[in-house]
Amino acid sequence: MPKRHDPIHERLLIGFLLTLAGGALDAYTYLNHGQVFAGLQTGNVILLTLHLANGNWPLVGHYLMPILAFAIGIFATVSIEHYFQKNRQFQWQQIVLILEIIGLIAVALLNNHWQDLWITCLISIVAALQYQTFRRIKGRPFTTIMATGNIRNIAVFLWLALLKREPQKLHQAGESLLIVLAFMLGALISGLLTPLWHQLTVLFIVLDLIIILGLLQWATHRGLQ
Repeated sequence: MPKRHDPIHERLLIGFLLTLAGGALDAYTYLNHGQVFAGLQTGNVILLTLHLANGNWPLVGHYLMPILAFAIGIFATVSIEHYFQKNRQFQWQQIVLILEIIGLIAVALLNNHWQDLWITCLISIVAALQYQTFRRIKGRPFTTIMATGNIRNIAVFLWLALLKREPQKLHQAGESLLIVLAFMLGALISGLLTPLWHQLTVLFIVLDLIIILGLLQWATHRGLQ
């Protein structure tokens, strides 16, 4: 059976670094901008519904706007893929990473000038860009901005390895575990940096994304797409 050659943006290292950014981004927004999630829109939907049930109308927009911003980010990403996926000079995923970096640099610059609501909306757009763009690792579905699906993968691969006697699935379970640990590590780093850097903690995520962009650009020049 021929060896599988995955696109560079589906390699394990890229998935690890992207998930690191995803965990850091959610923790950053929660800690620094009003306990709202950047990517975990399920959490925002739950909090939105609870405030609706309790009649806390002033807080409804606090959670509704990031949800709408996330949807706008998904719409924008699908548009980018549609118009640029056939370009042979660069990967459309690189455009998304550049937009993410620009968006988070804007967050760092505007933190003291914009209200938390608008900062959170901008970060939600960034999270949506990443979520829609990077959805597979080694050909398998995964997500960079939440842990639920990746935890599911661990359980499924373990079942296949232990009960169906497919030992190669044990390796895939280990890779999925590594991705979950990357998400936790990102959140941990955000938590540790926030007391020191405060809202500028977002620059750590910018650095991580720049590294990923550099790896993709290097691979493009080497013909390793």
